[in-house]
Amino acid sequence: MAVISGILGAGLLVLVESAPLSASLDLLDAPQQSPVAQAIATVLVGAMIDQLPLSPEPQAVISSLFAPSFRNDYYYRIHINPASIDLGNVISQKIIQVEVWNAYFVANLLSSIDTNAGTGISFTGPQPEPTSFNALEPRIYTLAVEVAGPPLINTTYTLNFAEESPMLMVVGRRVILLFAGINWDNGVLERYSFLTDIITSWDGSEQRVKLRATPRREIEAHLQVFGLDFVRKLQNTLFGWQSRSYLIPYWPDYYVLSAELPAGSTVIPNIPTADSEFIAGGVALLFNAINHNESVQLKEVQPNQLTLDLPTQQTWPAGTKIYSAKFARIESQQTVTRPTRHMLDMQAKFIVTDNSGLTEAEGTTLYKGYPVLLDIPNEVEVLSEDLLRPLLEFDSETVNPVVDDPIGYTTIVRRMDWLLKSRKERADFRKWLYARAGRWKPFWMPSWNEDFKLQNTLAGTDTKLVVEFAFYKRFVPATPMRDALMIELFNGTRIFKDILNIDEISETEENVFIDSPVGFDIQPQEVRRISYLNLARLDSDTVEIFHETDTISRVSALIRTVVQ
Repeated sequence: MAVISGILGAGLLVLVESAPLSASLDLLDAPQQSPVAQAIATVLVGAMIDQLPLSPEPQAVISSLFAPSFRNDYYYRIHINPASIDLGNVISQKIIQVEVWNAYFVANLLSSIDTNAGTGISFTGPQPEPTSFNALEPRIYTLAVEVAGPPLINTTYTLNFAEESPMLMVVGRRVILLFAGINWDNGVLERYSFLTDIITSWDGSEQRVKLRATPRREIEAHLQVFGLDFVRKLQNTLFGWQSRSYLIPYWPDYYVLSAELPAGSTVIPNIPTADSEFIAGGVALLFNAINHNESVQLKEVQPNQLTLDLPTQQTWPAGTKIYSAKFARIESQQTVTRPTRHMLDMQAKFIVTDNSGLTEAEGTTLYKGYPVLLDIPNEVEVLSEDLLRPLLEFDSETVNPVVDDPIGYTTIVRRMDWLLKSRKERADFRKWLYARAGRWKPFWMPSWNEDFKLQNTLAGTDTKLVVEFAFYKRFVPATPMRDALMIELFNGTRIFKDILNIDEISETEENVFIDSPVGFDIQPQEVRRISYLNLARLDSDTVEIFHETDTISRVSALIRTVVQ
């Protein structure tokens, strides 16, 4: 009987015959095989060596240690969660739970807790110090931050355990409400300041660069306080906190509670937020009187309600005003008047410090890639135009000066006024203003004048308008400032076209050729106006909105025409 000393099973490392393997593997040359397979294949069969019985004694001394693992990351230390707390703006009492975990496998003594700059803050646990933590024992400590205290919070708590002394860091700032009434007789002025760098070429074209990501925002209002107690409080508040941030209501943006809001509420219902300045993470102010108000942090803003971070502390009756609130600092120089000793007047200028939540909107009407501003200006106000022609003049002072016209056309700067008659119009204009970013982004705007008067019917397939003679061909050839028009009909239809050419027909009529037909017949009596359409931009990086009431606002801005 044959004696088999050993056998090596076939595997993928050795290319031997095997039914599961493709026959194509046999076509591979030896050098293409794995070096490992060649090394193993050198000895396929060997004599067996009997190692029994195995000796219980160690054959060698091996130095060893614990294999690396997550053990030391989790254990043999004190964990504080969270170890660093950023309170942000403290407008009301804040309560935060902090977990302290003794991650040692033995008991650990907490002898004391050292506090640095902890005025107005308390950090307490379930048991007073000194106290012993059992092995692997967690405990919940309570951090309570009060509104009263220093304006800047930079506090540390050092937990003195037997094995180590971990630290809890707390930072933030206290913000107080500037309590004062507003005199709406003088309105509220809101100012937005963008920043744009403009390089003008010799031909009048511009390169514009936006230098400020968000505009600076200022709010001016006439504040009044009555009563000696409130006068004293406001004076001391201004004296001590003039360099700090205040919480102020955004006076034009308020709503009225339709029903009572109980204490402990986390949702304020029936608030139309679509055109408001309420934002998630922002602040709202419940206000009944100077001495009866409450600030709440907004967790979420939904179409018809506000969700709060913390429950309300008071019950608020129906009719209570709720404002969106802003963090702002007051101007470095502030004048206060005292008409009587029981009254204080102040024309306050606030600089908003947290200008987040700004949204942009270009509008729905576009022409040649740019939005068209179709808000009709307030024609009750006097509209003015400045005609600017950059002329180069050489004057030797011995003969008549020589004048050169390098650009060849006139730039128009128009003063436009708008009356915003609702909160929606105000919100839409503000979004359009954010999209402009001051002088940066251009837009189309009609002159809103009756620059052309249609004389005959304009057929839907025609590209020629017969208009009243007014020296268009003679003095207004095709220039960048006179190369487009808007046809506005009484039914509200507005048509935008490019002007290709103008011809004189007679002393009473001229032809205006447009780039394409309008698509339907237009009778002269159907036309409200035909105006020049100019590409334009804001002429200033600063725009003001004057709020006469919480719903009525006025805007005045300078608009400069530019070339494409």
